[in-house]
Amino acid sequence: MANLMVRLGGVLGLPKETPAEQLIETLTQRLMATEAQQNNVPVEIYQRLEQAEQLRIQNEQAMLRQQATLAFQNVKNTYSLTDAQLRDFAQQLHDAGKNPFLQPMDLVTEYRNINFEKILAAERERAVQEALARDKKAAEQSTTPPAASGRPAEPPTRVETIAGLNAILSGK
Repeated sequence: MANLMVRLGGVLGLPKETPAEQLIETLTQRLMATEAQQNNVPVEIYQRLEQAEQLRIQNEQAMLRQQATLAFQNVKNTYSLTDAQLRDFAQQLHDAGKNPFLQPMDLVTEYRNINFEKILAAERERAVQEALARDKKAAEQSTTPPAASGRPAEPPTRVETIAGLNAILSGK
């Protein structure tokens, strides 16, 4: 590669000791001048167009990075994932040839599509644990009726003996 750069610098009329950065800059300038001439555009305007295009690309990449970062955090919060599980999901995306840093995508849906069985198993386990907790709470905090009889004895409506009268007066 270095040999190619030296040869390219020779073609451009630069000395052999010219640093690679300067070679690249000179080559870029000459390439831009040639492209501007082919498109019948002044070089200065063509350079500004190229700079604007580069700025647009950089902004788009930054926006995709920010969206992907927020989407990964959303997946982590939605499915209560650990950092290791989130890394596994990122590896699954990579293995599938998907990169949220290069193209916008709904990572919550992607996670659900890739890990549907895991999500289903986790939801089942959570539901079982909630049911067990409710049963335990009900068993610990509820009251039970007396075992003798479910209803109190009804007071007599008619008194036939003195013992019955005494029972009513004593409240038994």
